Amino acid sequence: AGYEPQRIVTEHFSVEWDEANVSEATAQAWAEALEKSWEVEIEQMGWRPPAKSDDYLVLAYISGMNYQGAFTSAAQCDGSFMPYIVAGQGGFSGNSNWFEDMGAHELNHAIQYSYGMAHEPWFWESTATWIQEYVFPSHDWWAAYVTGYSDAPHLALNASSQDDYDVFMHMYGMSIFNFYLDEEVGGPELIQDLWVAGEAVPGRVYDYWIGDALERQDIVLEDIYDGFIAANTV
Repeated sequence: AGYEPQRIVTEHFSVEWDEANVSEATAQAWAEALEKSWEVEIEQMGWRPPAKSDDYLVLAYISGMNYQGAFTSAAQCDGSFMPYIVAGQGGFSGNSNWFEDMGAHELNHAIQYSYGMAHEPWFWESTATWIQEYVFPSHDWWAAYVTGYSDAPHLALNASSQDDYDVFMHMYGMSIFNFYLDEEVGGPELIQDLWVAGEAVPGRVYDYWIGDALERQDIVLEDIYDGFIAANTV
């Protein structure tokens, strides 16, 4: 963080842009949304902060891409995965507040690295989509992604792909499974506990079966999955 000519610094983030066509007011609004996300996810809900955030600001970069989306990645730093967020300028166009939810989503990805990389990719996306409701409950931008599940319920629960559009959207739509675990099984704490469970399998990368993670919480997937299907049916 700290390289780009246009920069807004908050308590935990450095929001930066160079070629992106965004106003300073818009960048400021995103910075405030990121801080709101930090307050809810970390301070209120108890999720771990991103690695190295005690020493460095978390970089949130707005690129000149017209891409209406964002991604979070991480670089090795002193033995830890230090995350950073990159958002395309297309996500800040118009009068939508979608980019605020996107900030909550991407911050959760940055947090997830603090629990290791064991979980399958779909659970990264379903968790980050689910938590948007806690940060911005009046927005409901997460709801549009549920069609990723309802349009293709035949896909495997853990289907994951960056190339197949239906599978890609299904990963986000599986947030409906997180909501079921939250509302009907174990509360929001269960979701975090499942991420903690990933630490019990060090060295695993994107291949930790959710059934095994649930079993560590004394929950049998087969016992709750019928309830999940029934809830969606009615």
